[in-house]
Amino acid sequence: MQKNYIHLNQLPEDIVFMWISKYFILKKFMENLNLKKIFHIDYDVLLYTEIKKIEPYYKQYDFTLSKNSAGSNSFFDYNMIKDF
Repeated sequence: MQKNYIHLNQLPEDIVFMWISKYFILKKFMENLNLKKIFHIDYDVLLYTEIKKIEPYYKQYDFTLSKNSAGSNSFFDYNMIKDF
């Protein structure tokens, strides 16, 4: 995958590549477990509620971002990641 990556961002290449790689890893994870929707949270983000309580607000969307976020805590639909 990295051989196809062309760095066009002002941030360091290794960081941006890691961010992009996350989506390919999530895609493979969802395929392996046959998951249609997931909630992903980065290791340095704290969750103060149960996912089941907030999921109804987001189930209509294929992908969500928190304000000023780069996908560090998001709902993902498999079809969105597959088409990414």
